[in-house]
Amino acid sequence: MNPGHPPCCQVPFIKRTFEDSACCLKVSKLGTDWGDQNRAAIMLVAGAFSFLGLILSLVVLIGLSTDADTVQDTAWNVGESNSADFYIGPNVMIATSGGQTFKQEWDDVDCENTVLVQDGADACTSCADAALGIVSTVVMAFITSITTLQTNVQRSTRAGDLNCQKFMGMLTAVAGFFGTLFSLSSFVNDCSRELPDRTGAGETIDWSMGPGFACLLLATIIKPIDFFAHLIVPVIKPDEDVEGEENVKSTL
Repeated sequence: MNPGHPPCCQVPFIKRTFEDSACCLKVSKLGTDWGDQNRAAIMLVAGAFSFLGLILSLVVLIGLSTDADTVQDTAWNVGESNSADFYIGPNVMIATSGGQTFKQEWDDVDCENTVLVQDGADACTSCADAALGIVSTVVMAFITSITTLQTNVQRSTRAGDLNCQKFMGMLTAVAGFFGTLFSLSSFVNDCSRELPDRTGAGETIDWSMGPGFACLLLATIIKPIDFFAHLIVPVIKPDEDVEGEENVKSTL
């Protein structure tokens, strides 16, 4: 067992179930000679994008805070009117007016009396459910960003490459891309589009995408880069390479 491989691969049952499974073995052979010859550079580029995704996901994770200043800096939706500004986050909504800050957490919001929604309790309830529902997506996006970066480093050399690492790298990229896009779409439909366009005083509110939403969207958009990086780099075991050279020599 290569010392660069994780300890779990030394457990026979786990090795048979994952590393040597038929699925992982088939996926591991996908790729090109060019991908193998340039695996270090390819994984370095993929790793750079994964690191960017990690930073973006960290910003979004910080946005789960209920601190008013933090929410204003990482809000998912930002609304502006003549006399007030509004900030929507996954756990809290903020309103600022005349130097005062009003905060309402989604898990105990009073939708009948909130300062944000004047058009009915249904819109408030829908937005509260959508905002709280996105929390798990944010946490998972951050965790998978860490594992994605680790996989890029692991696969940058033949010696450290694993069948299951390639399979999981591709699976995580696909699942993360479509899963997060679905959650973002749900948030837009159930919350962003339900936000009121006027305050209780009749002032128009202009809503825009906040930095938190933009960061998670960008972190999601770059995930296919990681998928294609894993796809074009095959898993070549050192012993397989030696056998290939011996077979070539035997035919000469």
